[in-house]
Amino acid sequence: MIQGSGMKKTLAGSLLILAMVACPTQKASSANSPGDDAGNPDRGSFLFAAYCASCHGDSGQGDGPMAPRLMRDFNVKPVNFSLPAWQTSRSNEALANIIRHGGKAVHKTKFMPAWASTLDAQQTKDLIAFVRELGNPGPSGYTPAVTLAMQEKLELGRTVYSLHCVACHGPRGKGDGPRMQAYDSEKATPNFSKAEYFRNKTDDELETWAQSGVYHSGLPIDANQSSWWHGPMNPDEIRAILLYLRSLPN
Repeated sequence: MIQGSGMKKTLAGSLLILAMVACPTQKASSANSPGDDAGNPDRGSFLFAAYCASCHGDSGQGDGPMAPRLMRDFNVKPVNFSLPAWQTSRSNEALANIIRHGGKAVHKTKFMPAWASTLDAQQTKDLIAFVRELGNPGPSGYTPAVTLAMQEKLELGRTVYSLHCVACHGPRGKGDGPRMQAYDSEKATPNFSKAEYFRNKTDDELETWAQSGVYHSGLPIDANQSSWWHGPMNPDEIRAILLYLRSLPN
């Protein structure tokens, strides 16, 4: 959902942060356009933080950290979702089309990626529900930056990952950690940098796997002798590391 011109593709890869699984939905809180679909804006806020905030900003005002570079180098200006005129001029069907098929589908910039291979239909509805909420400014006239807390959670997840996981799974989750080189094993280590790995994984499944620590490897590793394994994680650490794990695909 970026307006402007440009032909290069160099920025598209930097926009992908994480893939989320679908969750139960509720009716979107805003009805700014005809044909509103059921979507969960709370879940959509996570998706927005993952896929959209880098260009469109935490509050959807087109002021993300990539926005100045897009404007400077390619004359591309990210959309400001808080503008009433923009909200009322786009149907949910139109938003789904550009989210799933990218800027080219609506004759806009190529810098708006197509997410059809990453987001399923329910996730698209959740994201649209949150975008609709960005059209309802707070009392100050600015949309609350509800996704800012994600930064702290991601940082906690990164820290926990570095303590518990990086020795085997590597700094970017590609299964190339230094400890794996010490074992002659035919067992494939999951590649967290591929979105396909997480597509059918629920948070409960990932939590069970993560809490099992060194034992889920199936390798002859003694947890008591493993300096990098720091024992079970608390609920906050689990939520943070699951979010971080889902941020690894690129």
